Amino acid sequence: VAAAHPAAPSHAPDGTRPAAPRRAGSGLSRRGLLAVGASVVVAAAAVAWSALRWPAATSPATPPVPPESFYPTLTVEADAGSAYPGIATVTSRIRDAIARFDDLVVVEEASDMAPAPVQPNRRPGWDLSLKVSATPAGDGAIRLAARLLDRKDQRLVWSREFEPFAAGPAGDEARSTVIRVVASAVAQPYGVIHAHVRTLLSRHQAGYDPFGCVVAGLDYWVSNDRKAHEDARGCISERLKTYPTFGPLHAQIAYLHLEEFRQGYNPLPGDARARALDSARSAVRHRPASARSHQSLMAALFARGDLDGAWRAAADALALNPNDTEIIADIGSYRVMSGDFERGLDYLDRAIALNPAPPAWVMTFRAMALYMLGRLDQSSAMVGALEGSSYAPAQMALVMGAYHARNREDGKRHLAMFRKQHPELSKDPILLLTRMNFQDATAARVVKDFNAAVEWIGRQ
Repeated sequence: VAAAHPAAPSHAPDGTRPAAPRRAGSGLSRRGLLAVGASVVVAAAAVAWSALRWPAATSPATPPVPPESFYPTLTVEADAGSAYPGIATVTSRIRDAIARFDDLVVVEEASDMAPAPVQPNRRPGWDLSLKVSATPAGDGAIRLAARLLDRKDQRLVWSREFEPFAAGPAGDEARSTVIRVVASAVAQPYGVIHAHVRTLLSRHQAGYDPFGCVVAGLDYWVSNDRKAHEDARGCISERLKTYPTFGPLHAQIAYLHLEEFRQGYNPLPGDARARALDSARSAVRHRPASARSHQSLMAALFARGDLDGAWRAAADALALNPNDTEIIADIGSYRVMSGDFERGLDYLDRAIALNPAPPAWVMTFRAMALYMLGRLDQSSAMVGALEGSSYAPAQMALVMGAYHARNREDGKRHLAMFRKQHPELSKDPILLLTRMNFQDATAARVVKDFNAAVEWIGRQ
């Protein structure tokens, strides 16, 4: 663990850390480097996307193009017509916040630079522009708006207009909220850009594109099923042969190794938790400034019972990107599993505030935190959002929710689905909670209540 944190700054008592500089390769602050970075990305992209016309992987004998060449590229610019003097600062802060996210390349189009050309090989959706504008709203207030455009055909992908706020210091808090909301909405793993790009990726393409494999890894957490796990792990394993030093692939496969252990999906020989830790450490080694790398290390350490190490890695991840809802929710889930329900619920609420349509696993742990805190009606109200999920803890929550609502028919249906999709875990639910490293007292209570639900559902 110490080797994975070569120069970790000290943490404050609350576990937070000072803001870290932007990651190299994802967002660059100096104009000269931005110009070079943009040129390299675009030039490499032409080669990369020409190669994508054939499904064969890049030959090991041929040096592969930079994996970032496959990533969506985003420019963030202030609208030239904005009268608000602070628009450049707001735009710069939005750019900085977005640059902390993985899985896209952020470049700056300064006024003294010619716009980066859009390569004909690049598909619509991969070259995007975020335009930030401000208009007067009366009484000295301003109204910020943001528009995301496809640079190839100027198609509007997303837009949002915000409530007015004071132009001076009195509006600082509201201004910071807008910056955080825009960055998260656009760049989070289940946000606007990724949703847009997903429509242009097929499973077949994901087999020979490193970005597609990263997306496949993220998509597993939406479906949580055995086939998606197999597809994503196979895709990433194959890409690592060509891109062995690409940190995002290591980070994604670390989580898939953990799911192999926790839910029993597609087992391979050897210790899945050891493979997960090796992959997470590789992610940190190759991408030490990536929040996602440290997130994967948190998960791998937690799975082995190293809570101190897990919380250090969590603080590193948050310091690198405090607006990534995936990271915030993940930390919340581990806090819940460790028995820290109040803090876990706080993290989960923060994540949901920035992403009102999170994956089922996020809702599962929020429902669980509420349940463990005795807020049963609120917990049961959330369980309905888990309908149809293949995630084993979500299916347990559905059974328990039906029991609390005294709905035997729903309980039978949810229990049958749990037994069908997770036959081993449904027979011995403590096995799942132990594999997930739930605190003993928490696991014991959940299993006791789950067994009571099963017994009640089985009555005639």
